[in-house]
Amino acid sequence: MPGSSVYLTQADILTALAPVMQARSDTFKIRAYGDVMNADGQIESSALCEALVQRYPEDAQEPSNANTLRQPGALGRVYKIVSLRWMNTP
Repeated sequence: MPGSSVYLTQADILTALAPVMQARSDTFKIRAYGDVMNADGQIESSALCEALVQRYPEDAQEPSNANTLRQPGALGRVYKIVSLRWMNTP
């Protein structure tokens, strides 16, 4: 029954949660590995890197930069490279 003290609406819940809510963001760790082989098929060199990438809601006020990736059709999501490090290969 509307107006009852036991009646709870979505607005009541969202009003209480608003100060701590934020748009969804995700963090990904991506590792890439590559080898260089000579003509005999022997591995001469190897490289391993690790990138930390975060997905954010798109902010129209923020200009694009070299660390921002926009996926076509991503529905307002922006991917930012937070860090990139080269790792020792085993």
